Amino acid sequence: MPRAAVLALSLLVTAAAPGAARAGPSAVLSEARVVDGVGDVDTMRLGLFAAGARWRAAPTLDVQATALALATRGTADLGDPAAGGFGGELAARITPWPDAAVRPHARASLGGLLFPGAPFLPGGDVYEAIITYGAGAEVSLGGRWRGSVELFTVHLSNGQGLGPFNPAYDGVGATLAVGYALASGPVIARPAAPSPSRPPVDLVVDASLGAVDDAVLASARARPGARLTSRLTAALDLEVGSLADVAFAEAGVDLVAHAAPVRGGVHLGYRRYAGIDTAVVTAQLELRVTPELDLVAMGHHERPDAFDPVWRAGAGLRLAPTPSLTLDLGVGFDRLGDPDVFGDDHADPYLGVEWRSPWGPGGRRVALFVERQISTVDLVGVRLTAAAPAWRRVR
Repeated sequence: MPRAAVLALSLLVTAAAPGAARAGPSAVLSEARVVDGVGDVDTMRLGLFAAGARWRAAPTLDVQATALALATRGTADLGDPAAGGFGGELAARITPWPDAAVRPHARASLGGLLFPGAPFLPGGDVYEAIITYGAGAEVSLGGRWRGSVELFTVHLSNGQGLGPFNPAYDGVGATLAVGYALASGPVIARPAAPSPSRPPVDLVVDASLGAVDDAVLASARARPGARLTSRLTAALDLEVGSLADVAFAEAGVDLVAHAAPVRGGVHLGYRRYAGIDTAVVTAQLELRVTPELDLVAMGHHERPDAFDPVWRAGAGLRLAPTPSLTLDLGVGFDRLGDPDVFGDDHADPYLGVEWRSPWGPGGRRVALFVERQISTVDLVGVRLTAAAPAWRRVR
């Protein structure tokens, strides 16, 4: 599945978040951004202008939709100057202290840009995804006017893998924004905490279809789990399927320890595919910053009996703007220590979107999910899960 399809479906699901739709816009805003390239594009600078609206999805979480216009200056090592373009963007902004005089915030955004005249960079395509992570602060300027500054990192690529057809742009920049607050909409409650009456045994079942490069992946996955103590949960993780018409099976166990605001988990697994046996170990740490935001860090190791070991790592955000919607956004590092595979470029954005229906059989919920994994697997699937999600392992 091309990354463009994942991006389009992710934007569609995110835009349909029920909390944001009911609240109405809480502010209109405009932003000016300047970006300085790094690496192969260190002589190229970007200018972005954004205008749009912001919705209050939760007391400490805003969702923002903007239109983007892009201008460029300078020349990259890749060749000719980059072309200008236009597009749109969706962002989630966390403000831990929304009532303070100076309100620090963190923001992550995902969008798309079109270049009808010429590719963004030579050898590229007419579209690019734009992914941004930043942090800044907002202050009141008097009346309903607000002003903010932000520092950020940005990545542009067209989602077709590594190579001359996907020249990427990475840079760092600053934003100056002005906003005007509208009449406030209805107050949206924070997502409810998991019920203490949750049954001691839970079962999550997935059915998914996806791709790894040009190979089709189909799988079914079951994760029965049990709460051993008030702070410790254990679960099996069983998956069967086929990749490129070759069957595979993977079995593992998860151990998750809870000690608010920190949660840590370890996955130990075994995979058999095409006659190759692989041991799998994953460690993941999560920090609860607000009821709507977790910071996530992951390390992963695979040791096949026929090839060299594989290392992966990732760091990102997990957002829960409503009880029915969960978003994962971050940066992953695939096949660390293996320059023969990807040269010097191991980093790539990862994302995940899950929307759970407000109803389901037996008190459970039917969910739709989309994932772009660190391992470069693209997935679309359906999931049967409890209202309070089980441990989510970044893969």
